[in-house]
Amino acid sequence: MRVIIFVIVFAVIFTLMNLYINYRFIQRLSIPALYRNIGSGIVVLLLFCQMLYLLAFQFDRFPSFIFLLLGTAIGVSFMLFVVALGYDVLVTAYNLFLRPNGGKIRIIIDVIVIAIMLTYILVGLVGGNRDPEWVNVKVPINVPNHSRFHIVQLSDVHVGHVIKKPFVERLVNRINESSPDLVVITGDLIDRDPDKIEKHLAPLANLKSKYGTFFALGNHEYFHNPERGIEIVKSLGITVLDDKSQTLVDQSGQPFLNVVGLLDLVGRSMDVMVPNDDLAFQKVNKNLPTIVLAHQPLWIQEIAKFQPDLVLTGHTHGGQIFPFSYLVYIQQPYLNGLHQYSNHHYIYISRGTGFWGPPIRVLAPSEITELILTTE
Repeated sequence: MRVIIFVIVFAVIFTLMNLYINYRFIQRLSIPALYRNIGSGIVVLLLFCQMLYLLAFQFDRFPSFIFLLLGTAIGVSFMLFVVALGYDVLVTAYNLFLRPNGGKIRIIIDVIVIAIMLTYILVGLVGGNRDPEWVNVKVPINVPNHSRFHIVQLSDVHVGHVIKKPFVERLVNRINESSPDLVVITGDLIDRDPDKIEKHLAPLANLKSKYGTFFALGNHEYFHNPERGIEIVKSLGITVLDDKSQTLVDQSGQPFLNVVGLLDLVGRSMDVMVPNDDLAFQKVNKNLPTIVLAHQPLWIQEIAKFQPDLVLTGHTHGGQIFPFSYLVYIQQPYLNGLHQYSNHHYIYISRGTGFWGPPIRVLAPSEITELILTTE
């Protein structure tokens, strides 16, 4: 039933979106009818690709480049919808205030909007296909016996139909060059049947850090046989924290840091692997600083009572395609970056290391995050 509802909502939204693009933008441009008809044909093609995208995920048989093209169609329609909204406002204002001055102003408006549209789409495609930025973040937290503690965070890699082994290998090489103390993966690593992408996840076994690699599930793991996904991740030498905690011990045998990992909130609606934050924090050493791996920033509303020193999250992709970022705030309290959720307690939201759906990013570049915990 959940799948049926999703398909219906998806189909209705994109049908209405493309109708709006056609009738409120394409058909109102001051260009010859032939080009308007070509534009309408492109919109129909985009809608066809979006419906095919649903089937592609259902049957999971299309090659990677088909998924890439179909995902691109989703992003392009969203971007055209944004442009169409802006154009609608401009043309409405023109008709109300400037029309008596002649048609030249209308033509200028159309030229400017078409230029903005092409630039917007081009920038998005280029941004989506770049390797992640390396982002350095200093967090004023004292880790006992460590003047500077380096954590590298991956989030929302979305290994699946499009993001595969070569991308993962580049991530591993870049991380290993930084010689981190700890590597964490905050969910949405797996975005396909885990058995079909096991070889693409394999390079993660080569991650090198002083205290190991830790993983917490995201919502997308729940959509693809999460139990099997956990098995494969564990086989790579990665510690899975599914409502569990672990205390790190230094070379002298002294404990110095708690790492807590939470199952994802989507487990509650799916009634599968339901998260329990009380269980996750049950064995935490309260005399040590605590870092939490929680896929969704929304978790902070529930776990703030435990006062963890640093919560590492992802999920939002930083909005991925501006201005979608504003819609993120409907569900999540934060979009991206470092925030102080209470005095001297912090939450960091990664923009994500890969992408989901369209290989497009606008004002939300993907990232590998190096968090440096120090009071110096």
